[in-house]
Amino acid sequence: MIKNKLFGSILILSGTAIGAGMLALPLATQTLGFLPSLALFFVIWAVMTKTGLLIARLTCLFPEGSSFDTMAQAVLGKSGRVVMAVSMCALFYALLAAYTSGAGSFLEHYIALPKPALYCLIIIFFGSIISVRTAILDKFNRFFLLMKVGLFGLLLYGLSQSISFPTLLDIPTHSVNTWAIALPVLLTSFGFHGSVPSVVNYIGKDEKSLKKALILGSTIPLGVYIIWQALCLGSLPESTSESPNTLTSLIAHISLTKGGMSYRLVADLFAQFALITSLLGVGLGLYNFFQDALSTNTATDKFSLLPFLLTFTPPLLITLFNPEIFVKALAFAAIALCVLAIFLPTLMAFRLARKQQFILSLREKISLIFCFCVGACVVIAEFINLNLL
Repeated sequence: MIKNKLFGSILILSGTAIGAGMLALPLATQTLGFLPSLALFFVIWAVMTKTGLLIARLTCLFPEGSSFDTMAQAVLGKSGRVVMAVSMCALFYALLAAYTSGAGSFLEHYIALPKPALYCLIIIFFGSIISVRTAILDKFNRFFLLMKVGLFGLLLYGLSQSISFPTLLDIPTHSVNTWAIALPVLLTSFGFHGSVPSVVNYIGKDEKSLKKALILGSTIPLGVYIIWQALCLGSLPESTSESPNTLTSLIAHISLTKGGMSYRLVADLFAQFALITSLLGVGLGLYNFFQDALSTNTATDKFSLLPFLLTFTPPLLITLFNPEIFVKALAFAAIALCVLAIFLPTLMAFRLARKQQFILSLREKISLIFCFCVGACVVIAEFINLNLL
């Protein structure tokens, strides 16, 4: 039973990280080059894996069913709880609204229903999967991941036909803006942290299993991203003026050079399945957060109406009435993720260690300070991208 839950948890974490945004990674790093972006990938992976393990350890200190709300209130007080709630809701509502909008735009080509009706169906269907039982979500997630893996294999095969190693190993001239563009995108590509307390509640407080789930759940995306980067950057045109600069143009480039419209359809389908697995992971994390905050069925894994409404009604309304607001708010996603995944967990760990309620070795303290500094660099990079610095 534990092995089955461990496997499912690995898929939930990796599926949450490997979202539709993965397709845009080559766009953010093409001016950086493959080798520098590879180094940056390893740094971000190490930071996000470390902070994911930290969140799992912190969650284990609290009663079953606890999430970020309980941890923040107990350790950081009311102000910490407010900051955590604002960061969680801002990030997850933006993501859920974007995922719902993206899925609706795709389905309208195949289902003869108005967009508002499609948005409602998406929220009701996937919201029901998320809120009934984690075991049911696990089974659906495995199916969507299987489809995603098959489509990803087809994309890799197409791209591998025209990879150029001289182009791949070429290192362009860098600037501060080059790094600033890449850093936040890479960080959000490992953003599975909102699902960590849910995984702890699913597996139980088995530290060995949790460690395996977190390390494998973050390493699988790393391997996928490296392969994707190598094939995409190695097959893009050498001339920067001819390189795709939007996700649509990247997909068009793939379809143009690797077999026509069939590959465009594969890329579109892959993006949709990636979007669904991310929606499931993000929705589960936010639903459990509200269950914890409202103290409703946190340990029983049963449906709770109010957490369901709080989780899925705002993103549905945003998608229906003003999706542009939260599409723009996605520009701040990396900042919200830094607060949720790096800053607040690190502060909680140091505060508990000072009270001798949490053990931190000198090596762990140094590594957490490094994670905090990387998070600060991401925030500065995002401010540069938004022309605020």
